[in-house]
Amino acid sequence: MKINHNTDELVSDMADGIKFLEPLESGVTIFGSARTKHDDPYYLATVELAGKIAEGGLPVYTGGGDGIMGAANKGAFEAGGKSYGLNIVLPHEQALNPYTTANHTFDYFYSRKFCLVHAAKAVVCMPGGFGTLDELSDVLDLIKTDKLPKIPVILFDRKFWTPFHEMVKDAFEAYHMIDEHDEDIYNIVDTVEEALEIIFKKGA
Repeated sequence: MKINHNTDELVSDMADGIKFLEPLESGVTIFGSARTKHDDPYYLATVELAGKIAEGGLPVYTGGGDGIMGAANKGAFEAGGKSYGLNIVLPHEQALNPYTTANHTFDYFYSRKFCLVHAAKAVVCMPGGFGTLDELSDVLDLIKTDKLPKIPVILFDRKFWTPFHEMVKDAFEAYHMIDEHDEDIYNIVDTVEEALEIIFKKGA
């Protein structure tokens, strides 16, 4: 079977990302949709949340693009904190937002996601699409299999994330695809204050 990747390039991409992270302090990684508009309540909440995280002394990590990523970097940047963007090369989108204090660009989603997850002392998932769901699933699986410490995982906006939670309870757990109470790995919140309480009380 032919793998549609250059193995040497992938290894180099991963190594360069790890090298970028080595001198940096772990912080809070914020995932969410790149399509979120700047006047959207989720965007505004992310700016506020990231600003409070930065004021609390923790760096903020994002994928470096627009939408929720740009909101998180903006909040941390404008609060005078450390605002890191781990961007990726894409054909038609994903320009680096202007709110990073340091940034790195990846060629591969795999190495970028690895670095975003392993830089995290806590993870916040704002509403998003397939990419956000992929990132969330990866984090939950790594925690479940003890490949990642039991860091806080926060899903922001109960209305948005309730269908996901119901799938976990009514399908995965009911059909014994996961262990009972595996949903306790994540927390669903509705406010910035709730998210901050979890981040700063659970060891981030």
